[in-house]
Amino acid sequence: MAFTAIATVTRVLSMFVLFSCCQGLCEVEDYPQQKATDSICRNQTDSVELYPIAFHPPPLSGVDEHYLFRTGGIAYGCLKFVMHCGTPNFELRCQSVSAIYNTQPPLIPYGALDITFTAMSTPTYSVERNESCENNLSNRFYIIGHVSRFVFIRFCVNVVSTKTTISGYWLFVSYDNTQQDNEQIVHDIAKKYTSIKMPNIAGTPLQSWWIPKKRCNCELYRETLQRITECNPAMFEKSKTLLQKMLENNESDRLLKYKLLLGIFPIIEPWYIMLPVQLFLVATGAFSFCIVAASQNSPQVF
Repeated sequence: MAFTAIATVTRVLSMFVLFSCCQGLCEVEDYPQQKATDSICRNQTDSVELYPIAFHPPPLSGVDEHYLFRTGGIAYGCLKFVMHCGTPNFELRCQSVSAIYNTQPPLIPYGALDITFTAMSTPTYSVERNESCENNLSNRFYIIGHVSRFVFIRFCVNVVSTKTTISGYWLFVSYDNTQQDNEQIVHDIAKKYTSIKMPNIAGTPLQSWWIPKKRCNCELYRETLQRITECNPAMFEKSKTLLQKMLENNESDRLLKYKLLLGIFPIIEPWYIMLPVQLFLVATGAFSFCIVAASQNSPQVF
């Protein structure tokens, strides 16, 4: 018994030392005297829609990620965040298809939230998730912000054995924000959470991550939600196209770095600088070809 007690105390102390010395561990959020959803909805009672500018699913190798990060294989920019202030519910909406999530009060003293997928909703019907479905990663979330500016949902798990942190996030911003507002939000979040790598959106045109409807196959999202409600989520998302991968890396405002022009020369961003150079090279090559051809056809003097 004494040996067991000593071993237990040693293990607890070692974990304390680890968590006190290692960087990048999950920071506890403080929600004083209120639910997290009440905090982001202060003085707001209506439903508010925001759009995403950053998304990073947690790299859970060999483990299926939380439903909140399942996009059905479509680009994350296709999904909008709808917070129903006055309730604990929010939606991730792809046009007319919605995933409805419920948030529970923070776990004391850790400050983490329990976010669970509760139903799928379409214009014609709604399907509730089977209560027998389990998701052990549902109580690892933190929410900060306010719906008038931004909502940042963070997923975080400490892996003591490897002294690392597994994290994922969604960042949604208001349609009323300016580009400077969004850049400042990203800067502040990166400063607050040093273990999280945020995208560089400096100089990116406002809402350049917007995606035309024809590129948002919401049917894939509906199929994914349908399988989740049936406790049978796909192990992997359906294959993403190169364009969708590019959009998910916040590069929707750029051309593909090595896209070919006339099958000859690559376009290198920014296009408005390189395109004249490409045309000049094509013209120079054509002119040189004509000179060589003319010299070969001219009379030779022996």
